[in-house]
Amino acid sequence: MKQDSQARDIVSIKSLSVSANIGPDCWGRSRAQPLLLDIGIGLLKPLSLDKVGSSDDVNDTVNYGTSDIEISGNLYGVATLTLIHSRSIAGRYNAQEVRIHVEAPKAILLADGLGMSQVTRTQPHVKQLEQEVWWFVKDLTLGVIIGVNPPECLAKQRVIVNIEIVQQSVAKFGGLDWANLISDVTKALEASEYLTLEKFVMEVVRVACLSSEKVDVATARAQNTSAISFAHSPSVEITRFRKHFIAAQGNI
Repeated sequence: MKQDSQARDIVSIKSLSVSANIGPDCWGRSRAQPLLLDIGIGLLKPLSLDKVGSSDDVNDTVNYGTSDIEISGNLYGVATLTLIHSRSIAGRYNAQEVRIHVEAPKAILLADGLGMSQVTRTQPHVKQLEQEVWWFVKDLTLGVIIGVNPPECLAKQRVIVNIEIVQQSVAKFGGLDWANLISDVTKALEASEYLTLEKFVMEVVRVACLSSEKVDVATARAQNTSAISFAHSPSVEITRFRKHFIAAQGNI
């Protein structure tokens, strides 16, 4: 294997802060709220930054000042705008891969953020771009009775949940109602008791998948920060297609 085949050149912008009205915030008020953007540009040719690495000339690299995104509308408008911007970046810099991560840290009261991640890739000798888009809820905190020991059955423990959703076509089905999805998950999980973290996570995935016909795939990861004294937490992650639970309902 040639040495250059392992070379990777990536230019990134981390935590670009913008403010935009993307719909209701965590208090249900429709007004501008903070957004954080990460942009990563993977350059197509191996050793693409060799020129600027030698010349030390800003004209030989990505122009960070023109890599910003203007955002308005809702989160699904953000998806469309970032898709257009990804194509623009890919063409401008002959990029092999463009990653855009948009997070609204104040969108959900009990979570650290709601957002979307998008990867746009170019294929050699193929004009069509390949896109992956998924939505996420970051660090949703729930109070849950979970465990097999007597003390664990008496008091609620803090469980941190992360949810990722791949939805069916936004253009065809419209946007997910995130407020209802989070409400469904919170009500179902906090009102129940569990012996294992595995059962808890499976319930999160099931409720998320069945919350809307627009959901295609759901992934849930949960951490119980009180379970192990000398570790931060055990963690369980489960991914299922919505059709898995639809089929299970049909067999009941």
